[in-house]
Amino acid sequence: MRRLCLCLTILICACGGRPLALSDAQPDQLAPNTPPVQPPVPPNVTPPIGPKADSCVVAIRADNCCCPAPMPVLQSQVNADACLVHVPYRAGETSKCKNRCENICDCMSAPAPSRVAVPSTNPRNACEFGDECATAMDCVIAVDTRDCCACGKVVPRRLVELDPCLSTDGSRPANCAPKACDAVDCAACPPISAPSCDRLDMPGALKTCLPKNR
Repeated sequence: MRRLCLCLTILICACGGRPLALSDAQPDQLAPNTPPVQPPVPPNVTPPIGPKADSCVVAIRADNCCCPAPMPVLQSQVNADACLVHVPYRAGETSKCKNRCENICDCMSAPAPSRVAVPSTNPRNACEFGDECATAMDCVIAVDTRDCCACGKVVPRRLVELDPCLSTDGSRPANCAPKACDAVDCAACPPISAPSCDRLDMPGALKTCLPKNR
């Protein structure tokens, strides 16, 4: 009995005069059902609006004055070239191109096969045009707030995620809408049917976001 009391006294002294607590034990000494101590959760960080540098986007050259063709490129290429701008243009983009075209020649650019660019399956190219949707859930009705009198149109959901000037809730971001919009008297917009995902009737056509009743 005396030997037992002596052992308890030594154990208490070794712990600073207090009983041994669970927190004093090493990780491998904890009970099997004891949950590990979790680190504090950092506050949520809001990601920047717009595509990341390694995202594929559809762009066009603002310094090509005759029939510029949309092309799939990396966002990093747009960042590095002031005359390579998104389709449609973002607010203030064309003003950064010193050799931008003031007068476009009388021609019609070939429409892009898609409004969406994806990583290319060809190792020689970084990006290529891709399907805008897999189902109708990948399409939404949005308004391009760069146009004072823009009406809703069916666009790929992916495009809305990349372009902050496409609004799905009726809001008009201050850095997108022209300042003179308040003075413009716009006509009523025609009704638009629910989005659908379909392949146009042409060879090699990609899946496109379209109004259901078109």
